Amino acid sequence: MAHYSNFRRRYNTYNPVLTGEDVSASTVKREIGIVYLALGEEHMGLTVLSISFLRRFGYSGPIRVITDRGGWNVGDLDFEVLNPTSVGTLYASRYYKTQINKHGFPTTLFLDTDMLCISPIDRIWHNLQSAELCMSLELPRVSNFIDYYWKRWEWMRPELTYMYQSGLAGHRFYNSGLILFRQSAVTDRLFDTWHEEWKRFGGQDQCALVRALARTGIKPHVLPARWNCPPTLFRSIEEAQSLGIRILHFFSGTQRLRLPEFIQQFQHALGGRSPDGRSDHNEKHVAVKR
Repeated sequence: MAHYSNFRRRYNTYNPVLTGEDVSASTVKREIGIVYLALGEEHMGLTVLSISFLRRFGYSGPIRVITDRGGWNVGDLDFEVLNPTSVGTLYASRYYKTQINKHGFPTTLFLDTDMLCISPIDRIWHNLQSAELCMSLELPRVSNFIDYYWKRWEWMRPELTYMYQSGLAGHRFYNSGLILFRQSAVTDRLFDTWHEEWKRFGGQDQCALVRALARTGIKPHVLPARWNCPPTLFRSIEEAQSLGIRILHFFSGTQRLRLPEFIQQFQHALGGRSPDGRSDHNEKHVAVKR
C-alpha cells in the first residue's frame, strides 16, 4: 500500500496535465484516456468515425468504448471495447453516462459519439491545471433550456417545472457531450449525485447535471467554445478549422443530418488521403443514418 501511495505522489508531481508537459510520454500514457458510450447501431458507426478523426489528428493515447454491441472492427484504430451489463431501461445511455467515471482513466476526456475532432487536441488536457472538471456551456442559463423545450418536449414538463421550483432556473447550463475530468473524491461525488438526480425523473441528463452541480457545490472550469462547437455557422470542416475550432458537435437532429456532407467534402478536399499521407479506409465504411 505504501508503494502505491508513493507512486501516486510521484504521478501527481509529474502529471503532465498539471505541469504542462507532453501528455504522450510513455511513462504516463495509460493515465490519460478518452471514453465513448456507444449504445445502438447508429452510435457504433458514429464512434468509429469519431475515433478515426482523433487518430487522424494525432491522438495516440488509449480509447475505451462502453457499448452494447459486438462485432467491432478495431483494426489500426486501436481502442478497447467494454460490454456492461444491460439495464433494460429506455434511457440506458443516461444510466451509464451519469456513471461514466466508473469506466474512466485517472484523467478522462468523455466524448459523445457525435463529436468530431477536426484538429489536434493536445492542449485540452492543460485545462485541468486549474480544475478537476471542465465542460463548455450550451446555454447561458437553465431558463433558456426550459423556455426552448417547454412546448417541444411536453413529456419533460414535470422536470422543467421542478427546476423552476428548485430555484435553479438562473444557473448555468452546461453541455454534457464533452466532459474532461480527473479521478478524485470530488468528481466521484459529483457523478454519484448526478446519477441519483437522474433517477429522480429517468429521462434526459442535462437538468440532473445542473442539480448535481448545485448540490455538490462544484464549479466546472468553462471550456472555450472551440472544444465543443455545433456546426451551425460553418459550411465545411475546413471553414471551422480556419476559425480555430477543435471539436465539432453534431448533437441535434438537424445538424446530425449535415454530418455525411461534411465528411464527404473533407475527404474530397484531401483527395481520399489523410493528412499524414495514409489511405483513407476507416471513414468510408461508416454509415450515418439520415
